[in-house]
Amino acid sequence: MGQHVYSISIMTTVGEISEKKIETIKNLGLIVETLEIGQSASFRIQETGDLIMIAPNQISFAKTGDNIDDFNADWISEWFNKILDILLLDRKYALQFFVQRSFKANKGLSTETAKEFLKNDVELLFDGSLSVAYRIPFKKDNFQGEVRIEPFFANPEEYFVSVVANSQIVGSSSQFINEMASFVNDEIQPIAHKLF
Repeated sequence: MGQHVYSISIMTTVGEISEKKIETIKNLGLIVETLEIGQSASFRIQETGDLIMIAPNQISFAKTGDNIDDFNADWISEWFNKILDILLLDRKYALQFFVQRSFKANKGLSTETAKEFLKNDVELLFDGSLSVAYRIPFKKDNFQGEVRIEPFFANPEEYFVSVVANSQIVGSSSQFINEMASFVNDEIQPIAHKLF
């Protein structure tokens, strides 16, 4: 199984990224990685190496790892709350979740499996085609978004799954992250593994 990329964002009005805000956030023990005054900043958490990114309209947490279970919902929520509090922002926000994972393929993607995937409509493949994919919009009780299940010709040994979802509840980031982790592990991954 390859490495996976996860991010969760809270959509809130941060405003201009001023030097004063940067200095205030650094007091939490974060290391500044990139900085564009007025536009955005990213910080690395010393003990884990994970990234926190701040822009005028959102705060994001990003992690690269081997397992979605390493994505600790309570710990991430705690960091969000620390930053919201230090910037004097309300703890009411909408949430967005993104995960991209790679898996070892059973049969991979070749011209033959692509023909099977496309039900022999090979004219849908053209010179320069990189992959064929499933795109599945969805709506659950507390979130909605889309799933992509996609193998690439250039890497037939693996296929990729990406999920983008937005919460329909304001706040409760721990609950949302846990629900998304279960959704990806228990519903999406088994379907993708059967396909490829």
